[in-house]
Amino acid sequence: MNRTIFEETKKERKEFALNILKSYKDLDKKLNFCKVSNFTSNSENFVELQIGRLLSLEILFASFLAGCTFPLLARHFKLRIFLALFLLFLAFILGIGYINPAYYHYRDDDYYVKRSSFIDGTNSPGNVFNTIWLKSIPPKEKEKLEFLKGEGKIILKKAQSSRYFFSINSKKNSEVIMNLAYYPGWEVYVNNVRGKINQTENGRFSFLLPSGQNNVEVVFRDTFIRKFAGFASFASIFLTLFLLKTKGFDTIKK
Repeated sequence: MNRTIFEETKKERKEFALNILKSYKDLDKKLNFCKVSNFTSNSENFVELQIGRLLSLEILFASFLAGCTFPLLARHFKLRIFLALFLLFLAFILGIGYINPAYYHYRDDDYYVKRSSFIDGTNSPGNVFNTIWLKSIPPKEKEKLEFLKGEGKIILKKAQSSRYFFSINSKKNSEVIMNLAYYPGWEVYVNNVRGKINQTENGRFSFLLPSGQNNVEVVFRDTFIRKFAGFASFASIFLTLFLLKTKGFDTIKK
């Protein structure tokens, strides 16, 4: 009877393992991990990419954890010195193999300039760093600003990463499209007057122009959320320094 129960239990475990394996296969088909992009051509590359991201966080967390637990484990000064020297020596021994690179890539600028993933995309698996408004990567345009409706002459006077200046002579009331991905923060000023931005179907943005000569500035500014996030970051730094100066070290000693 015990043998029968054992065989039934073994059979149930086998069926349970097969069901789990089947579930993972179905999940892999749904998420399409193996075809996430041209850059990640198989599941092994995808796993390696995720491991690299995990290690970047693990290094930071492990450093803070070691710094917090070290004073608690080593109560005596001499023991702390010994452990500190031992950890430094261990880190040197474990990392000595990375002093010399495994190989070198002799690549010039053309290698990156001619690759579409570096120039036209976001250089991420499946372009996951793309905006939610830009559904797909549109074809690359020669000009930054073009007439969508109407006609005239556009002169790019100055171009920066987050600011563009144009001189536009429009023959009639027109609409022009900016060949940049729309994102909250882009603003348009026509003759020093802020204009309305219209999102296009391909994830870019356009705006209206009156007839005649127009000076246009397209600039990317911080939104309220980004300003608040920056303020919170600086405030947390000053608050941490204040707590460490007043009560932080006393609390650790206790």
